[in-house]
Amino acid sequence: MQKHVKNRIVIKRDGKREKFKMKKLMNAMFSLLEGFDLPDDWEIVFKIAKELDLKIPEVVTTEELDYLVLKAIEHLIPTGSIYDTIATRQLLKIINRRIERRFSSFKDYINYAVNEKLLKPELLNFDIDLLESKIDYSRDNNLDYFGLSTLKDRYLMKDRNFETIEKPQWFFMRVAMGIGNTEEEIL
Repeated sequence: MQKHVKNRIVIKRDGKREKFKMKKLMNAMFSLLEGFDLPDDWEIVFKIAKELDLKIPEVVTTEELDYLVLKAIEHLIPTGSIYDTIATRQLLKIINRRIERRFSSFKDYINYAVNEKLLKPELLNFDIDLLESKIDYSRDNNLDYFGLSTLKDRYLMKDRNFETIEKPQWFFMRVAMGIGNTEEEIL
């Protein structure tokens, strides 16, 4: 595998360039497996790396690399349910990274969406800090890959440039805010 990665360059999010290192990518894949009781996590990472290796171009951004890893995992989903869970984690990682670069909190996102006229101003009447404190991000783990992918593509709010601006749990809280009249009804 190493002969294929010799000359590849990764463009980091800050624009810096560095030599591609498969070990670094494999460590990121191992982090997707944290919390699983697996008989052989090396086998899983190796299968993903093997699926991915020939698909990495000579120059690639870190964001493109994240999506290439996701696509490699997607191809393995039919071979075992563990890959569905890993793909879900990878997609969540991609979504959360993009959102966290724009918004530091649910409140920031709500304020932005109201200012951009993507949400009605009445939502600002709620105690956003209280609602945000009740968001349980571990519930993202209840989604399978197909569900999360569908949620991202069809339901998570997009800005005027069609960029996703909402995390899955923010979506559910936003919907609850649209339906409920009080914080008690929402929670």
